[in-house]
Amino acid sequence: HSQANKKAVKEHQKNLRKKVPGLVDATSKDRFITQLLVTEGLSAASMITNARDPKVHASYPLTGKVNNVYGSTIAQLLKMGKVTDLITAIGLVPGQKTLRSQLNFGKVVIATDADVDGSDIMTLLINLFYQYWPHLFDPNYDPFIYRLVAPNVCAVKGNNRVHFATRSEYEKVKNKYKGWTINYYKGLGSMVQKDWEMILSGETDTLIPFVDDGNMKETLKLLFGPSADDRKEWLQGET
Repeated sequence: HSQANKKAVKEHQKNLRKKVPGLVDATSKDRFITQLLVTEGLSAASMITNARDPKVHASYPLTGKVNNVYGSTIAQLLKMGKVTDLITAIGLVPGQKTLRSQLNFGKVVIATDADVDGSDIMTLLINLFYQYWPHLFDPNYDPFIYRLVAPNVCAVKGNNRVHFATRSEYEKVKNKYKGWTINYYKGLGSMVQKDWEMILSGETDTLIPFVDDGNMKETLKLLFGPSADDRKEWLQGET
């Protein structure tokens, strides 16, 4: 495999300077402050483009399925167009340990819905990053990969909007919000531009960092590895 892998990596390194189709980049020269928001499709990406701070936020819509890369060689990985575009946007090279300072973004934020499809895409992306760049999850460093979760409840009155991460959080203080309009959100698709602005500016913090707690390798092996029996057993144990 090693010849094929080397050749594929060389080719990939040449492409790192190419413009990635669909990527709306951030403009800041200081790449450490920038974030790449990876979305499930074009509608979330366009919301982000309208609500973002152009210096800080970049967006990239994933259209189509992300492959399960578990057990793939580097050459096989680099034949997957969706995946290659995404890692090119970030500046990642498979088989090479990454220096954060050389990457194109300071954070990668997975902005997919909390439904089955969204969770599926999220775990496939975590699997991708972990298989080739496990050091990005090292608990001794600042987190690099995050998930953006939509607020569960949004209270609105005039120009005021307040987000609650969970319904129970809202229930605890709901007396304060008598007379407000209460919206229950089903995911990122429920959010309007103002919500995106609140989240992207950090006014509402809905980012969950991914850090290896010591079980990540095992969990991903169960989810994506070759043994369907282990997976079945694990899923039954989880429910």
